[in-house]
Formats: sequence, structure tokens, C-alpha cells
Amino acid sequence: MANNNLDLMLEKAIKDKAEKIIREEVRKLEWITKDVVQGYYNSYSPTVYNRTYGFKNSIISGNVEKAGKRISAEVSFDGRAMHNSLFAGNAQGYVPVLINNGWVSRKLEAKIGIIPRFTRYEGYDLIGKIESRYNAIRHPLANPLKIKGL
Repeated sequence: MANNNLDLMLEKAIKDKAEKIIREEVRKLEWITKDVVQGYYNSYSPTVYNRTYGFKNSIISGNVEKAGKRISAEVSFDGRAMHNSLFAGNAQGYVPVLINNGWVSRKLEAKIGIIPRFTRYEGYDLIGKIESRYNAIRHPLANPLKIKGL
């Protein structure tokens, strides 16, 4: 019986430590994400539109969740990361994808010409920058981060 109690105490201590590590790592990832997004903002000043900073303000980290032996948490973007089209009616774009991959609006360019970062953009590799920055830090977790969901 004593071994069983010791095993349970040890298991709880390990889970508590793992949860603490996950919380710390999520804070690091959220900070890095905010810093990379700020780097994107710092890379230019718009001349054709005014920034709302909805993208920057959409970065959130979720609670640590436990399911069986699995502990997880996430950093994500809330609804403020949606961008209403200026020209396509009710259409919306998901800003993390647009910033990451870039865009081209050929119909708009046919009307007003090419305006860099307005009618077209080559992309910022947002996800790659976040992954690289996070994985460059020494972590208590052995596996490198691989972002999914975009």
C-alpha cells in the first residue's frame, strides 16, 4: 500500500511539474508571437489605409487542458484576426494566413495599379519566424515546436 501511495504522489508531482512547464512555454510562445507580429507592423507604415491593430490584439493563449495523460495548451488568434474586405462585399480574410502567405488582388490592380502591401504582398512567413524563434530557445521539452492549423 505504501508503494501505491508513493506512486500516486510521484505521478501527481510529475503532472504538476509538466503543467507548470507547459504554462511557462505557452507564455514564451505568446510573447514570441506578439513580438513577431510587432516585427511585421514595424516593417512598414501603411499609406493607403489605417491600421486597426485587430491582428496584434487578437493573440491569445488558452488554458492548460488535461485529458488523461495528455496536457496541452495553445496560442491562437481570436475573431479580431478576421479582416473585412474593402472591395469584396461581405468577404473576410484570416489575417494570419494573409500575412503569412501573402496575397494578390488582380482585379483591384487592373483598376488602380500595383500598390505593394495593398494590392499584393509576398508574405512575411509569420509561422516560420515564430517556429524558428521558439525552437532557438533552450526548452525543458525535447520536441521542437511544429505549428499546425493554418
